[in-house]
Amino acid sequence: MVGVSVFVEGGGKGKDRPSQCRRAFGKLFEKAGLAGRLPRVVCCGARYEAFDSFTRALRSGDSGREVLLLVDSETAVSTTDPWEHVAQNQQDQWKRPAAAKDEQLHLMVQVMESWFLADPETVAEFFGRGFQASKLPRRTEIEAVAKEAILSAIEREARRSPKRRYAKGAHSFAILERLDPAKLRRRSPWAERFFGTLERLLEG
Repeated sequence: MVGVSVFVEGGGKGKDRPSQCRRAFGKLFEKAGLAGRLPRVVCCGARYEAFDSFTRALRSGDSGREVLLLVDSETAVSTTDPWEHVAQNQQDQWKRPAAAKDEQLHLMVQVMESWFLADPETVAEFFGRGFQASKLPRRTEIEAVAKEAILSAIEREARRSPKRRYAKGAHSFAILERLDPAKLRRRSPWAERFFGTLERLLEG
């Protein structure tokens, strides 16, 4: 079995954030059937820090492990090539490292909170009374919902719940670890690509 390291955008600020991030992704991977062969999750903070850490690991060989990069796409994705997307993104303009393969870059389209739309009942259960799952964007194609629309809807409904607000980081990771990965894979083609890649590498 090949070891895999996943360099993730997020979880970099605050004393407990990295551990919350690692726990959330670890729980999600376990529920996706990867228990006993979990990838190493490296929570990097800002997206440019994730890219830099991934690039360094790619260059060093990361002790023989396969390395993947997982970041928000920030916008809709109009190409099947993730490296083309981040190269065209005005915020990033990342140049694909010479040694990097297509399957090493993965996108949360458009943001991590887009994944919540695949399992809105779990999101509502987390926030409690007053949070209405039906008020979240209900498009079948969750990757087509704009980042701003998702965040504003979550924040609006969170204010009606006992938690009173949506705290990105603490709340987002607590929700992530509760999601049903099967629902996520059905609703998000880019998430399916990511989980499929993990399964293939970890079976090798």
